[in-house]
Amino acid sequence: MPKIVDHDYRSKDIINQALEIFSRKGYYSANYEEIAEKCGLSRTGLYKYYANKEAIFIETVRYVVDSVTGKLHDVVQAKSISSSQRLKEVLSVFADFMKNRNFSSILLEFTVCMNHDQPLTVTQCLQESIKSLWTVTETVFASLGNSSSYAFSLAFMGLSFFQNHILQPLFGTVEGEGDRYTSLLEQWESMSNKKHEMIISSVLNCGLQ
Repeated sequence: MPKIVDHDYRSKDIINQALEIFSRKGYYSANYEEIAEKCGLSRTGLYKYYANKEAIFIETVRYVVDSVTGKLHDVVQAKSISSSQRLKEVLSVFADFMKNRNFSSILLEFTVCMNHDQPLTVTQCLQESIKSLWTVTETVFASLGNSSSYAFSLAFMGLSFFQNHILQPLFGTVEGEGDRYTSLLEQWESMSNKKHEMIISSVLNCGLQ
């Protein structure tokens, strides 16, 4: 009787194994045969799932992006929580991302690859994942717009962190998203400055009374 193979499980296992290899060795030092061996497959067996190393790496990046998107989406869906709790959850997503060495290393490596003389080809699936991350990011931070000045300042710090470590490496790869990305940053910087001015004004008024 032929052995039944769960192809979805196998595909996910390949990505998980490749995630560890790419984050440890980098894209250019890793090789197709090593990934196959780590997954318990022959080169031909791995080829049934992914045609080459680049295809595996791009799918690995998509896996990381979708994971972050999913966590932020959970924050958006939590309708009954307070602004302060929502902010705490958002910052927790950022902290968890940085604690996960594999995730942060993959996006850093992706940046290196996209700035190479021969950059990788970003698939339509990855572009859609990046756009989904962008949309949920806008929604999350829009929901924090009515927070206190202090909470909003923390949120802006979180956005700046998110910009440098997650958004910036990604959005330059999606055609037409650069202006949208820049617009949100400018909008939030303006709002943050206004909140900061309100804090200073409040402190000065208290001092004059």
